[in-house]
Amino acid sequence: MKTMTKWGVAALVTSALGVGLLPVETEAAVTRAQDDCVTAWAVLAPGTDLGKNAVQGAMSKHKEWSASGYERGVAQKFELMIFDIIGSEDTALVAHCGAGVTCNELAEEVHKSNPNLSNPVVVCTVDNPSSLQNGRNM
Repeated sequence: MKTMTKWGVAALVTSALGVGLLPVETEAAVTRAQDDCVTAWAVLAPGTDLGKNAVQGAMSKHKEWSASGYERGVAQKFELMIFDIIGSEDTALVAHCGAGVTCNELAEEVHKSNPNLSNPVVVCTVDNPSSLQNGRNM
């Protein structure tokens, strides 16, 4: 089974945003969206068992969070999904949040708990990132 590296997640999101991937030093491990965004997507981790365990571990530290589904404008609630990455056999674990602040905090917690897994990216957009297809509930 193939696994997605940190660069794989970064390439996925930069591709979705139409930005070229350059190896740039940055202090921020998590790319954040605006906190007041009402429909955000967080590309959290590879869609592997390791990625799923990382997200579940992060969620277990925050009982106030609910993965019961996306609701526009509602904080601390999100939907977890697995997407196929277009042009790849890999998958990505993605959260769809009704508040940017929730996706930002979730992404930061996943990274803090598993810094070598991925560098999560959160984007504020109505539709899922264009490099992802066939989204399904986790």
